[in-house]
This record gives sequence, C-alpha cells and structure tokens, in this order.
Amino acid sequence: MTTQPLHNHDCDACAFLGSFNGADLYLCKAYHQRSGGCVVVRYSSDCSDNICWNFANIERIGLMNIANSEISEAYYRAVKLQKEGSAN
Repeated sequence: MTTQPLHNHDCDACAFLGSFNGADLYLCKAYHQRSGGCVVVRYSSDCSDNICWNFANIERIGLMNIANSEISEAYYRAVKLQKEGSAN
C-alpha cells in the first residue's frame, strides 16, 4: 500500500486508504453522513475523474454485485479502518 496519494485530492474530511490499481482510495465521512460515509476512488487529479459510493448503497447492492474492484477494495479498507478506530 502506498503511503502518499498518486493524485491530488482536496477534501479535508477524507482519510486516504492507499492506492490500488493506479487509483487512490478514500473514506469520506462528510459526504452521505446519514449512511455511514462513502468511499471515493480517484483515478486522476481531475475533479470529475472519480467514483463515489455511499456505504448504504454498497451494503444494499452487495459487494459481490459491484463490478468495480477499486470500489470493493476501498470498502474493505474503510471497514477495516473503522473497526480499528472503534477498537481504540
């Protein structure tokens, strides 16, 4: 896992989860707060070149039904980060 993002991302509410397949993965708590946050996959520094899925939709659809491997990886890392945070 990389420790520095590959692409620019200016949201202070996001926690960097590392990079995967050339994309940067984030957990954003500010966006969709009512549904537990969301994961963001950034493919470049261009604002429009990212994907954002909220937790409620991921859990409703199911990870097995999401074809984007970066979203799945971001979700796994975000859940792990949240569990580690609640254990402290």
